[in-house]
Amino acid sequence: MMLLHYFNAFLVRAVLLFLCALAMPVLANEPAISIENAWVRAVPPVSATTAAYFTATNNGDAAIRITGVSTEIAGAAEMHDMSPNEDGTRSMRRMKTLTLAPNESVTFSPGGMHLMLFRLNHVPVEGESVSICLLADDAMEICQDFVTKK
Repeated sequence: MMLLHYFNAFLVRAVLLFLCALAMPVLANEPAISIENAWVRAVPPVSATTAAYFTATNNGDAAIRITGVSTEIAGAAEMHDMSPNEDGTRSMRRMKTLTLAPNESVTFSPGGMHLMLFRLNHVPVEGESVSICLLADDAMEICQDFVTKK
């Protein structure tokens, strides 16, 4: 009876150790970038474009370079920033890359950096979630659901 007790205790520990070993690669492969406060601007149903906003934080130990954006609801998606002109006005300009240093956060907000979604093949309605992915240099994709709101 005592031998059975020790065997069961050993078996339980072995299974727990095995499960922990399986979980380690999953934990190690978690994206270093977290996305919070993600939303897409609700637009009229005839619109061909909309914008998306969020805050991204690099939780990793190395800089991460975001090189693009993708979503199934648009024919094209780009990072943009509003830049001042000499005459005091501001113009929207495409950002080809964005580098986030370790522990750095950047906020994409109305009037500043934002994502532009062009050639919408589906115009999301208020309350609907849209999946948008940030693409990084090392072929990493960080996907997040963005809620549609006004």
